[in-house]
Amino acid sequence: MPRSLLGRLTLAVLGLALLPRPVLAGANEHALLHQLLAEKRPDGSKITRYLVRHFPEVQRNSAQSAHVVEGFTIGRHHERVLETYLRQRRHFPLERLAGSSGVDVAKTFKLVLALHDIGKHVERSQAIPDRQPTLRILSDVMARSGFSAGEARLARALISHDLIGDLARKRISVDEAFAALSCKASDAGMGARDFFRLQLFFNTVDGGSYPWLASHAFSRKHGELLPTSPAIRALAERFGAPVE
Repeated sequence: MPRSLLGRLTLAVLGLALLPRPVLAGANEHALLHQLLAEKRPDGSKITRYLVRHFPEVQRNSAQSAHVVEGFTIGRHHERVLETYLRQRRHFPLERLAGSSGVDVAKTFKLVLALHDIGKHVERSQAIPDRQPTLRILSDVMARSGFSAGEARLARALISHDLIGDLARKRISVDEAFAALSCKASDAGMGARDFFRLQLFFNTVDGGSYPWLASHAFSRKHGELLPTSPAIRALAERFGAPVE
């Protein structure tokens, strides 16, 4: 082998060795993540452990406080949300929702559940607005693990706000929530009704993972958590997706 070629190969190998582990492994690592997320009954602890093991910022933030009275860490909160999703999934088949071309709504949604509060400690302790740390970490994980641009837009549209929570707390009106969520649906590349149903399901499994909220903000019908807020129910009627 010519020396010049040998030298170039040696430099290439050395360069690969210096790359961060997630970048170096590339498709081999994110293939396992996609497999975990594609399971019909995803194991929340396996998903969160995978993310912690392969993404240093997820590791650093998962051990931080979720700033809730129950005292959960962020990582434990994410696991509880995924556990709540498993109990509620039969009432809301994600596979029936249509996203834009190339968007796996179900897989994206489950990743969002696993990371939706990942930057919360930084946001609270440093008073950073608009969920910027969470969105930055989520975007980085999605880019590194092979999610499409459309899936990243859907994820951002779901967690870049708390419109349904603001409506329940009477900070905004039904009309304001309807207009803002319709814009978010457009950003996500989904029809307004389907996006609202997905957003409401996200809020339900997130809020329902807290014992106090599960018993005070929701009723149960055949095991399904249903929001009791009159304003949220009125908003659901506006979107043609009544809470029943």
